[in-house]
Amino acid sequence: MYVRHGAWLGTAPDRHESDKSKAPSKTRAQRLKDSARDEFFEPHMPPVGVAGYLLEHFWKVGPTMGDAVITNGELRDYQANMGVHLSPWECGTLRRLSAEYLGESHRATKPNCPAP
Repeated sequence: MYVRHGAWLGTAPDRHESDKSKAPSKTRAQRLKDSARDEFFEPHMPPVGVAGYLLEHFWKVGPTMGDAVITNGELRDYQANMGVHLSPWECGTLRRLSAEYLGESHRATKPNCPAP
């Protein structure tokens, strides 16, 4: 199963104050591809095991609603539209993943942000 890289790789960090370059900032994923000299490079991601089905739902419904966490209403509509039933625990987990993703996407703008 394909697992997308997280926000920390897809976000272009803010420039250091001393960087006066006019070129667009590269995302961390772009920098990794450049250093690997492989346009199809994908970073190693940890195995997801039996939770893979939740990640499939996560990417279909979100991962966020713009600059907000996936709402219960969005999850309810997603389930109705897709003909699936998610337990309260699964919905809570998707909302928690959304909150973590959103938070990391904001932290990832810092130039020295460590990988999560």
